Amino acid sequence: MNSVLFLGDSITDCGHCFDPRGLGDGYVSMLAELPELSGFSIINRGQDGFTIRDVRRLLRSFPVPDGCSLISLLAGVNDAALYLSGNPHHLPEGFRREFSGALEDIRNTYRGPLLVMEPFLFSSPAELLGWLPVIRQISALIRESCTAYGAHFLPLMDTFRHEEEERGTAALSPDGIHLSSEGNRHLASQWFTAAAPLLALPGVSGGS
Repeated sequence: MNSVLFLGDSITDCGHCFDPRGLGDGYVSMLAELPELSGFSIINRGQDGFTIRDVRRLLRSFPVPDGCSLISLLAGVNDAALYLSGNPHHLPEGFRREFSGALEDIRNTYRGPLLVMEPFLFSSPAELLGWLPVIRQISALIRESCTAYGAHFLPLMDTFRHEEEERGTAALSPDGIHLSSEGNRHLASQWFTAAAPLLALPGVSGGS
């Protein structure tokens, strides 16, 4: 069976190691329940706390599986935390090097569609406002790497900010970083809209 591989941090992880299905209880699990994706094996290798360097290390231990139809990657928030906690060398060159290295690692063995999601934060609690310029910088670096390695970039910051303005932070996130069920549902919808044409799903013209 063809597969879709999900890589990333806690937003992708969502406790997948404690789930008999190996999917967790976040957006990956929601996507796995879609009938349009029933023909794919969904593989969740997200891990709580991962930076992009950790993703690279994981790929060395668990290479891209045969028959992979799409690789999805969401990382960057923990890299922002690393920089803000006192590692001034992590941005911009350190992050650019690691993120480009991760995409190069993938491209060394895999030439199929690669969907890279933009990291995002909410505006509450207020202390996260100081993170936003760093997340924007990281986003710009990710865009550069996507262009260089033929990856598809999925913008998320602005769409989540719009949802936050319409519905309030609490509806989407319990802490301004992780996602509620509604937040995961929104992310799953955005992902499916971007991924459907990459997977050439029959009868799907975009949207979910």
